[in-house]
Amino acid sequence: MTRYRRAVSRAVSIVTAGMIALFALCANTTWAGQMTLTTSYPVANQIMTGNEGVAFALRFDAPVSHTGSRFILLTPTGGRAIRLRINSDPHTLAGVVGRLQPGSYQLQWSAKAIDGEVTTGTIPFTVKP
Repeated sequence: MTRYRRAVSRAVSIVTAGMIALFALCANTTWAGQMTLTTSYPVANQIMTGNEGVAFALRFDAPVSHTGSRFILLTPTGGRAIRLRINSDPHTLAGVVGRLQPGSYQLQWSAKAIDGEVTTGTIPFTVKP
């Protein structure tokens, strides 16, 4: 009986360790690539005034790579890249564009998570005088 109990105990330990490893792998895989935007400024379809400098801030539910992410401002006359602040919060991408003329704009963003996954989106907004 003693050998039998040891063998069963060893088998249970191996199965348990395997289950724990499988759970850890699945939990990590499930989290990867699911970074989502939680808040943004501006919000979609917001009406802003262009008299002052316009700033953008996007917050995510996971840390982002400030050097691997980007903002592109689509203007009525074309598009231009906006330099991101490298020293902002790990979950936040931020950039300043300055004054904007009245018109319709879109902020195209690409956020690279620490695990390498890239999430993209577009935020349309309008600038009034």
